[in-house]
Amino acid sequence: VILVFGFTAYSQNVGDPAPDFTLNDTQGNMFQLSAEKGKVVALFLFGHGCPHCQSNGPNTENYVYQNYSSDENFVMVGIDVWDGGESSVQGYINETGITYPVLVLGSSIDNLFSSTYDRIIVIDTDGIIRYKSEQNVTITEAQSASDVISQFLDVTSFANNSNSEQFQIYPNPASDVINIINSE
Repeated sequence: VILVFGFTAYSQNVGDPAPDFTLNDTQGNMFQLSAEKGKVVALFLFGHGCPHCQSNGPNTENYVYQNYSSDENFVMVGIDVWDGGESSVQGYINETGITYPVLVLGSSIDNLFSSTYDRIIVIDTDGIIRYKSEQNVTITEAQSASDVISQFLDVTSFANNSNSEQFQIYPNPASDVINIINSE
């Protein structure tokens, strides 16, 4: 007798549309991912009692959030995927020095994104996952996420007093910039 079990596994990978979700932050404000379309969104998934998350939380603040916090096209939120109570999550925020909003009761998010805690995910302006760390958010991982964010925030730049336009194109293994020159 041969038994065959069939199932479909869905995994959220780089290049896939980010699944929508709605959670409240520690202040009771609602955050809905789809409402942020048009902005680059960084998600930091953490567990409020996780020692790695406690030591790596400052990396997300210092190497990601502080780099782009003044850009109106950037949003960052932390998500406690351990469903901690208000005091335990606030203790985490106080210990790590995180100043970006933190969402609570997010245990469904790590499964939704096929990830785990102490990970960072970057979503582009069209709602596509562009970076998903596979390791704890060390300084190196935070800087990698920051590099991806910079490419999607600086989509176009114009050369001073010229008829050229420069576009960032990512990911492209051959070239990351294309110049278009208007010869008129």
